[in-house]
Amino acid sequence: MTEKVLVALKPGLENDILCRLALSVAQPSTTFLLQSLVLVGTNDDERQRLEAAKADLTRLSAIFDEAGAKVDTRVELVEMMPGSRIVATASEEGVDLIVVGLAQRSRVGKALLGSDAQRVLLSASCPVLTTRFS
Repeated sequence: MTEKVLVALKPGLENDILCRLALSVAQPSTTFLLQSLVLVGTNDDERQRLEAAKADLTRLSAIFDEAGAKVDTRVELVEMMPGSRIVATASEEGVDLIVVGLAQRSRVGKALLGSDAQRVLLSASCPVLTTRFS
C-alpha cells in the first residue's frame, strides 16, 4: 500500500502527466509530496526560475486538491545531480513510491550530463514509476 508518494517534477515540462499518473496508482489515503528542483549556476536567473517553479507547484497542487488528496510541496535550489537529491528526499521522507518523468535526450547528452531519472531508478530504495514526456 502506498502511503506516501514523491512526484519529482521537472520545471518547464508537462508535469500534469506525472501528477495524474501518481493519483491513478495511489490509495485514497495517500499523501503526495511534489518536489521541484531548480539548478543553480546556469545562464538563467535562478530567482526567476525559482518563482516559476513555485507558481507551477501551486497550479499542480490544485489537481490533488480537486481529487481530495493530501499534498505537500517543496522547491529547492540544487547545485548538481538533481537525481541524487530526489533519492535523498525519498529516503528522508520515507516515501513508498517515486514518480518521475523521462525527457528524451540523445545518447551523447546522457553521457555528458548524466540522467537524473536513471540515477533515481538505480539508486532509490523504493519502487520508481516512470513515464515519458510526450
